[in-house]
Amino acid sequence: MSGFSDCVSLSMLLLRPEILSAAIFFRGMVPLVSETQPNLSSLRVWIGGGKFDPIIPASETRQLVGLLRDAGADVTIRFLEGGHELTRHDVDAPRKWLTTFE
Repeated sequence: MSGFSDCVSLSMLLLRPEILSAAIFFRGMVPLVSETQPNLSSLRVWIGGGKFDPIIPASETRQLVGLLRDAGADVTIRFLEGGHELTRHDVDAPRKWLTTFE
C-alpha cells in the first residue's frame, strides 16, 4: 500500500487496532492523532521510508514510528535508497520480515 491507501489503513489501525495483527506500510506518515492512545501491544509493523522522499520526509516517518511504539507496537523501520516511488527492493525487504512469522 502507499499514499492514500496507507493513510486509510493507518487510520483504521489507530481507531480499530483489534482488526490487524501485523501491517506493512511504505512511505508512512501520521494520518491522525487519536484522542485516546490505542493498545497496539500485539501488533507487528514494518515501515519502509524513502531516504530521498520529497513528499514524506524522514521526520514524518519517524513521528509515525514513535506514535506506534508509544502505543506498544513492535515496529521495524527501514529507510531505503530512493524517493517516494516504490522499487523492487522496497517489496523484497518486508517479504523477508514476513518470514519471521513462520
